[in-house]
Amino acid sequence: MLSATDAVTNVVRPTRFRPGLGIASVLFIAVGARIYGIDFGLPYVAHPDEPVNYNVVIAMLNRGDLNPHFFNYPSLPLYAYLILANLISIMGQIGGFYDSAQDIHTIEMLAMGVGRIPDPGVFLSMRGLTALVGSATVWLVYLCARNLDSDNERSHRVGLVAAFLAAVSPTLVSNSRDITPDAWGVFFILLALWACLKVANAGGGRHYVAVGAAVGLAAASKYAGGLVGIVLPVAHIVHQRGAGMPWRAGFFVSPRVIGAGVLSLAVFLAAVPYAILDVDAFLRGMLGEMAHYGRGHPGMEGDTLRYYAGLLAFVEGPATLIAAAAIVYGLARRSASMVILVVFPLVYLALILPLPVRNARTLMPILPFLFLLAADLVVRVADMAARAKPVLASRGALAGLCVLLALLPVMQTLRAANAELAERPSDVARQWIDDNLPSGSRVLIEGYSPYVDPRRFTVFGVRTMGGEQASAFIEGGVDYLVFSSAMYGRYVNQPEQFPLEAGQYARLFETLVPVRDFKGDGVPIRIFRTSEASPPS
Repeated sequence: MLSATDAVTNVVRPTRFRPGLGIASVLFIAVGARIYGIDFGLPYVAHPDEPVNYNVVIAMLNRGDLNPHFFNYPSLPLYAYLILANLISIMGQIGGFYDSAQDIHTIEMLAMGVGRIPDPGVFLSMRGLTALVGSATVWLVYLCARNLDSDNERSHRVGLVAAFLAAVSPTLVSNSRDITPDAWGVFFILLALWACLKVANAGGGRHYVAVGAAVGLAAASKYAGGLVGIVLPVAHIVHQRGAGMPWRAGFFVSPRVIGAGVLSLAVFLAAVPYAILDVDAFLRGMLGEMAHYGRGHPGMEGDTLRYYAGLLAFVEGPATLIAAAAIVYGLARRSASMVILVVFPLVYLALILPLPVRNARTLMPILPFLFLLAADLVVRVADMAARAKPVLASRGALAGLCVLLALLPVMQTLRAANAELAERPSDVARQWIDDNLPSGSRVLIEGYSPYVDPRRFTVFGVRTMGGEQASAFIEGGVDYLVFSSAMYGRYVNQPEQFPLEAGQYARLFETLVPVRDFKGDGVPIRIFRTSEASPPS
C-alpha cells in the first residue's frame, strides 16, 4: 500500500506525468482518513448536532412527508440522508429486518450531547455518506486546480498538492465523519468555484448555468455557502478581459450573470421547498440560527481572530501561511486566477470575524481555497528549484515540500481520530454508574454527561447545572448529580463573563457530597450526591 510520501513522490515528478495514479493515490488517502474510526462512540452519541439532524431525518421517514419542520440548517443534506434512510428501510423490509419504516427509531436523547442510538447501522450509514461527500470534495479541489493554469502538467501537480492538503486537513476530515451539513456546503462551494473557473477560461452559457445551479445547492446545504456566488462576476470580468472585449456597461454585468443569479435562487427553493411552503417556520429557524451566532455561545465565543489564526497555524499547519504569501505574490503579478481564488475567502472572513461565535467548522469553506493558493506557490518554488538543480527536483523536492506541509495536519488528524476511539472518562463513568448506583436512583445530568440508562434509573436532563432549573430538581429530591466539564468548564473557567452560572456551580460543588471523579484523556466527569441520598455500593 502506498504511503502518503510515496503517493506524492510518484505523481509530482515532472518526468513521470501519470495523472490517474496520482489522484487515485490521494483519493485513497482521503477516503482512508475519513472512514478511520467513523464508528466512534456508537451506540452512544455525544455530538450536539448529529442527533438533531438524524432525528429530523428519521421523523420525516416515519411520517412519510418531506417537511423537516427544522430550518436552522438548510434541507438539502437532510433530504440526501432521507433518501439513504428510505433505501435502508426498503432493503430492511425485503430482508425481514423491518416491518415498516416506523421500525427505524429516533435517538433517545437525555440532554444535549447525551443520547443512545437504537439503530447504529442506519446512523453509521449516514456518517458514511458524509465521508463520501468529504472525499469527493478532495477530487473537486484537484479539478479546480486543473483549471487554474493552461500548462497541463503544472496544473496537475498543483492539483495533487492541493488535493493532498485537503485529504489530510484535520478540520475537513473531522467534519466529514458527522451527520451535519458542513461537508456538503464545502462540496458545493467547490463545485461553484470549478464552474466559475470554467467561465473565466472559456465563457459559454452552460458554464454560467453550472455556476447558478452550484451556488443554489451550496446555499441549500449551508446558508452562507451562497456567498460563493460573488465569484461569478469576477470570473465573468476575467473572461471578458481575456477575450479582449471593450469596456462597456455589459462588461461587468451581463444577462448570463443575472440569469445565473436567478437560477441559483430557483435551485435553492427547489432543494429547500418548505422555505415557501412553510415560510414562517423557515424564517424562524434560519433567523434564529443567525441570531445565535450574533448573540454568542458559551464555550465557543470570544477572541475570534486569535482563535481562527491559531486554528490555521497550529492545526492546519504551514500551508495556510504559504497561502497568505501566495495571495501577495499573485496580486502583485495581477494574476487573474489568484483574484478568483481570493475574493470568496476575503468576503467570507469579513462576515465571520465580527461574530462572537467561532468554531472550526465555520472556517471550513475557505480551507480548500487556501490549499489551492498554497499549492500554486509551492509548485512555483519547486519549479525554480528544478531549474537550479534538476536532479534534486526530479527526485522528490516537491514531494519533500508536501510532506513538510502535511506533517502537522497529519499528526493532528491522527491524534483526533485516536482520541475519539480511545476509552474516555465518560465511558468509564457510564459503566461505573451502571454498576454502582442503586437501581431506581433519581439522577440529574447536564449536557455532555455520560449516558445514564433510564430503564434502571429515573433520569432528568438539563442543559447546564448552573441555573435555576437544576436547583429546582435538587429541591425536588434527586439523589445524584452528574457533571461534565464540557459544560461546567465553560462557566467556571470564565467567572468574569458568567458570574451567575460560575457562582451556582461553586455552591453546588461546596454543598453536595462528592462521590467520584473521572479524569484522563477526554472530558472529566464528576459525580455528586445530595446529603439525603444513600452512598453508592
